Amino acid sequence: MDGLTNHCNNNCQPTAEGLLSAMVNSGGTKVEKAADLVAGVCSRLDSVQQPSSRTLMKKLVALLAGEAEHLDTVISCLLDYSFPTDSNAAELWQFLSADPALGGQVMENLVATCALYEMISVSKSRDATTRLYPQLLMAFLVEIHFSLGQSIPGDKVSGRESSRQSLHTSSAVEAIKMLLLCVGCRSELTVMEKEQGWILLQSPQDHLHGVSLLARAMVHYACPETTRMLLDLVIPLLDRGDKKHRLTMMAFFVELLRYEEAKKLPHPDTLDRLEEWTKHPSPVFRSLGLRGLSILATQPGKVEQVKALLPAILWGSDEMDDGSILEAISAVQNLLQSLDGSELTSVARKLIPLFDAVRPQVRSAAIMLFTELLNTVKRRQKPLLQEEVTHSLVPLLLHLQDEDPDVGKSDHRFQLFS
Repeated sequence: MDGLTNHCNNNCQPTAEGLLSAMVNSGGTKVEKAADLVAGVCSRLDSVQQPSSRTLMKKLVALLAGEAEHLDTVISCLLDYSFPTDSNAAELWQFLSADPALGGQVMENLVATCALYEMISVSKSRDATTRLYPQLLMAFLVEIHFSLGQSIPGDKVSGRESSRQSLHTSSAVEAIKMLLLCVGCRSELTVMEKEQGWILLQSPQDHLHGVSLLARAMVHYACPETTRMLLDLVIPLLDRGDKKHRLTMMAFFVELLRYEEAKKLPHPDTLDRLEEWTKHPSPVFRSLGLRGLSILATQPGKVEQVKALLPAILWGSDEMDDGSILEAISAVQNLLQSLDGSELTSVARKLIPLFDAVRPQVRSAAIMLFTELLNTVKRRQKPLLQEEVTHSLVPLLLHLQDEDPDVGKSDHRFQLFS
């Protein structure tokens, strides 16, 4: 290999190339020290200009990767040279993916890395990419979440480490874009661009919103077979892995509940899981559980089952964070037409304290739901809410001068009802 580099006399190159060619072409010869050989190729390739010599060195790596006992070693060595992004390592990944059988084997052994971007960008790997699409997509999403969550708020992160995390995250996002493009998901790409989904995915605060946006786009545009594959992959992963892994799967799963096939999932299993999340100490778990119940509340066959969980939805609002309260209000809104007089009264009593919530969105959502609730009440039931309406008048009148215009609009709707 040294004889193929620019540092050697030109007269050495034909001899070195002939020797390496004989080794590659023999194929069956037992090759040892695979890690040293791959490292040797990666470290020298930048100094090899002759196209035939570069091809031979890449063939050597492919020869090693084609042996089952060396595949993991080759992948591990290439990963060492793939971050930060290295053009020579990228060229080697692309060369491996040009062989459909070998490319598929390599993909199956990779979880998530910028190297996959190089592999899925090659047209000859299209079949393997399509077959592994659900696994690759989930791996990239989890990779972003892990990358964003590497540092704890308050920790001092060096500029170099922060730059490394940012590069890692952006590489995974670019890989998702390439993946969607390769499998023909152009509508999903358009939605993510228009709704700033890629920015959301890379934000530590909004990552799960980006995951939800992508999942909703897929439910709307993807073919049923693809959505079913995603659902089948995600469900077994909901209770595995650490918190970061689970949260990504949960955010995706909740949006997949909008999918027609998801309606066939066993009622107790899905509802029990969502109810369990609403009781979790983590605000994010609670919010995702409530969002799932809100989605199910729009499906005719699930309304009664979700209504039975009304206490779990809104009754804990005193201890809820603002995000969970907004999800709970949305769920109750979807159940409103199915609630009886006593249930409506209970909901009204929970909403009135929220008129004074600190966050304007919570105040506005609570007032709007209260107005819709009153409009839902039948004439014979109105006396049941007389006391609640009386108690609500003073805070509602005060909110007519609310600094947030949306809160004032919500209060005006209540005036029109009165």
